[in-house]
Amino acid sequence: MSRPGWDQYFMEITHLVAKRSTCLRRQVGAVLVKDKNILATGYNGAPSGVAHCLDVGCLREQLQIPSGERHELCRGLHAEQNAIIQAAKHGTNINGAILYCTTMPCIICSKMIINAGIKRVVYEGGYPDELAAGMIRVDSRPDKGGAAIRRRRECESCGKRFTTHERIEEILPLVLKKDGRREPFDRMKVIAGIQKACEKRPVSVETIEKLLDRLEARLQEGNDREVPSTAIGEWVMNELHEIDEVAYVRFASVYRSFKDINEFMVELQDLLKK
Repeated sequence: MSRPGWDQYFMEITHLVAKRSTCLRRQVGAVLVKDKNILATGYNGAPSGVAHCLDVGCLREQLQIPSGERHELCRGLHAEQNAIIQAAKHGTNINGAILYCTTMPCIICSKMIINAGIKRVVYEGGYPDELAAGMIRVDSRPDKGGAAIRRRRECESCGKRFTTHERIEEILPLVLKKDGRREPFDRMKVIAGIQKACEKRPVSVETIEKLLDRLEARLQEGNDREVPSTAIGEWVMNELHEIDEVAYVRFASVYRSFKDINEFMVELQDLLKK
């Protein structure tokens, strides 16, 4: 068993924090670290004392607002915002800290990060916010293994510099939903669904990440402009079948929307035959 490096260690904790999210669109976690000590954590969701989106529905979905746009039309706070707020609430100094986040910060979070004095940002998934990407200048270099880019960023307003470690994202096809809608492929959304299926199962974060890497490579090799969500779901189920049978059944029970217990039992019997 290999010992994880510090970035991997804190990023895996960030994924655990994300599981507390009550957002219906994507589960995001954030962890603030300084001198290898955790200062504060945060996940996306409604403010304290306010009904969760899980209970009352997603305003952005109701208004059909795409990701990365009209941030003010949302009942929730982002994970990065909640981490910074928690630090402020408890009087914790985060100047010079490192922020670990499962998703690239949006423009609002980016401005807060810069003014809070956070010196480095490490994130995995991308986020469609052109303003956030364009407000800072970037120096980049490949990270070890070539799977990510290490970027030195500089705020054009104040000149502060900090570092981000970013996964290289290729152009992926649009996902064709069952109701006819088309939306960009969202790695973190797929991961969230798989993590729910793998909850309390002996399936590591690394295994799930590798599964998604294979899926993205498959989508890129297909050269299709759009892929049905059903095709993605079937592929994920086949992969889970080889990884963990319990996770496979959990994922299938949600994805295939069994009408009654009989349909569910048929699926179980097929699994036992295999």
